[in-house]
Amino acid sequence: MLVQLRTYTISQGALDEFAYQWETKIKPPRKKIGSHILGARIIRVADQFVRILGYDGPNQWEEMDNACHLSPERQAMQSDPARNFARIEPFLWIRFPDGKPLFLPAQYISKTSQHEHHPGAD
Repeated sequence: MLVQLRTYTISQGALDEFAYQWETKIKPPRKKIGSHILGARIIRVADQFVRILGYDGPNQWEEMDNACHLSPERQAMQSDPARNFARIEPFLWIRFPDGKPLFLPAQYISKTSQHEHHPGAD
């Protein structure tokens, strides 16, 4: 399973609105298409929303992600939740067959193989 930890820094005063959108409009279509919602938390002192998604379906991560954004639920949203993002920090977590987790910035993840060795990742 490929797991993504993503931290969103939300514009001041918009954290509760984003959390509501996550629960009602963003999370349901993600679950419907096969994403595993492994965790989601608000960090109020930093105006941050952190979520952990897992995916082990037949498509590439990008295809799954695009399907979520094109879902009827997301298309019906009155406003784009991204308008409140001050910063996004994506990271992917790969669980290798030996069970050892490794955190890598998203740009090091190959689109062709989720389990290949990446220089400097040791």
